[in-house]
Amino acid sequence: MEHIAPPTANNNHTYQIRVPDTVVALVRELFVMLFCTYFAIMVIDAFADLFVSNVFNTDLLLWALLIAGTLAVLLQPLASPVKGNTISARSKYALVIVVGLVAAAVVWTKTNALGTLGTVYALASGVIVAILSCLLLNENEPTDHSTP
Repeated sequence: MEHIAPPTANNNHTYQIRVPDTVVALVRELFVMLFCTYFAIMVIDAFADLFVSNVFNTDLLLWALLIAGTLAVLLQPLASPVKGNTISARSKYALVIVVGLVAAAVVWTKTNALGTLGTVYALASGVIVAILSCLLLNENEPTDHSTP
């Protein structure tokens, strides 16, 4: 017999795959581990002149990261999510700024030979990463769609 998940209050996503909570937790942890590993490898490569890329094909890790990220977004737990502690708005925006600056610094190390164009690429990358981080951090906040 098939288990049907109870309806959730915030069911805005069209494409969802309902699986047990442990599977969702494992996929999300896998995504975080792959992301941290890929980020560390990119930082090492940026400062050590392709130290890791000469030995290991980082594109394979990138593909695994993209697949795990897609699954982390699509997989939803069977049970309703438990509301936990929320992060303050000040902390969210501080995190967004730090992440954007780190992304801009990493891109700038790769594109600084281009001069002004490299700086523009780095700034644009930092802004894009900051905007995406802001969207992800504010994704679960309730919005009021009622009309007055």
